[in-house]
Amino acid sequence: MTAKVYLDTNVFIRAFEGSDALSQALVDLLAIDVPEPAFATSELTLAELLVHPYRNGDDTGRQRYDNLVRPSAWLHVGPVDRQVLTGAAVLRSKHRLKLPDAIHISTALHFGCELLITGDGGLDGSFSLEHQSSGQSWTGKAVRTVGLMLDTVRATAEQLRA
Repeated sequence: MTAKVYLDTNVFIRAFEGSDALSQALVDLLAIDVPEPAFATSELTLAELLVHPYRNGDDTGRQRYDNLVRPSAWLHVGPVDRQVLTGAAVLRSKHRLKLPDAIHISTALHFGCELLITGDGGLDGSFSLEHQSSGQSWTGKAVRTVGLMLDTVRATAEQLRA
C-alpha cells in the first residue's frame, strides 16, 4: 500500500477553512482522480483537526473532519501503532523533531510517500529510517518535506496528473 503525497494536518485546515488561492489549489489537489489513493495521513491528523471543533462546540466542523479523515478511494489513513511509534523514536533520536512531527514522518515513510506537504516551517528536508535495531524494513525509503505554498501545491498536482 503506497501513496505519493503525505498530508500534514495544516493542509486540511488550510484547504477546508481557508478562502484564498492556496486553499482552492489544495481542494483541487485533493480532488485529483487517480486509480489508487495518492494521498496518506495519520490518525493523529484527525486528533489534531478535532481540537478546535470540540473547543468551539462546532458539530459541523467535527463531523466534516471525522468524515474526511477516513480510508477512502483518495486517502490512506495510517494508525498510530507500535511500528509507527518505533519509527518516530528512531527519527527523534537522529533529528530534533517534536513527537507529533516524528509520527507524521514515520507514517509517511510507512506508506512510501515521496513528499510530505506541510505548513510547519520546522519540518524541512528529507527524512529516512536507517536503523538496524529498530526492526523496520523501510531501508531505502525517504520522504522530502515541501512547504505549503501555491507553487508547490500546483507542481504536486501536475506531477500526480502526469
